[in-house]
Amino acid sequence: MNEPKLPQTSDLITLVTLTVKMPGSIKVHKEASEELRAQKGVKKKSRAKVTVDILASDDLDDANKVKQLARNFLYKKSLAYDERNVRAVPNVLLDDVLKGLDEYGRTVDVHFHTFLQSHPFLKERFENEAALLASGIEFPSVEELESKYMWNVDHDVPPDVSKLENISLAGVPSSVESDFRERVKASHGRKIARAQGHVTKRVMTVLTEVVDHMDKFGRDAEGKLVGGFKDSLIGNVRELTGNLRAFNITNDPELEEVRKLLVSKVCKIDPGTLRESEPLRKALKQDAKSILARAGRLGKSD
Repeated sequence: MNEPKLPQTSDLITLVTLTVKMPGSIKVHKEASEELRAQKGVKKKSRAKVTVDILASDDLDDANKVKQLARNFLYKKSLAYDERNVRAVPNVLLDDVLKGLDEYGRTVDVHFHTFLQSHPFLKERFENEAALLASGIEFPSVEELESKYMWNVDHDVPPDVSKLENISLAGVPSSVESDFRERVKASHGRKIARAQGHVTKRVMTVLTEVVDHMDKFGRDAEGKLVGGFKDSLIGNVRELTGNLRAFNITNDPELEEVRKLLVSKVCKIDPGTLRESEPLRKALKQDAKSILARAGRLGKSD
């Protein structure tokens, strides 16, 4: 397979970082924990401790649930880029991603500020119900809770290694300058490879799910239907396939062939018809296994 030509990354992706922080609600009661360890004869603190959820609230729970939905949304629309919480979003999806994260952020804000409005009730509950248990723990003020909350979306262009030759590091030996350029290029290459490896992993994950469910679905010796799958089994394949062109940031022709196979062999299948037809399930299993094998060879030289 020919080595795919690497486009200028800044023309293809934008780096997006979602940072969300919520106040911690679980506190350790030191005295009660010490008593518990003494009773049980446990010396290691982490093995026996008494905790108190001093901020237990449906509104705070809802804020955290939406936070997770936002992370899942960003994950589905982006690729892994480096070891930090930085995602590579294809530029063709960027507006959709930023709009979606903004909507999630507004929803989290509503839940969190509704939670803050219940502060008097939460503080009274803490004093009435947990006073003895939470000895030595002070209930946080509204200002303290606000200071521990953050919703922030950053986006920036990735480094364009094609411009490194035009950069001069004044005052350093040419060997050091050359080494710097090579290290930046190598780091960039690893991140792009990681992003493409992430695409391969996601393709293989959704296809493995299809194969597994086809194996488990059918009728037992008594003719009873066993196993099952949700419509999302095929829906997840369709969603990922719809983004594969955008995710193919190295213009890999093999990944494009995998995308076409997913469209023709998997995405067109109706989940309801699939449940009713054993021949269709057998055919889908074989097609999925074939595409899975091809996807497993992505990025590997023959």
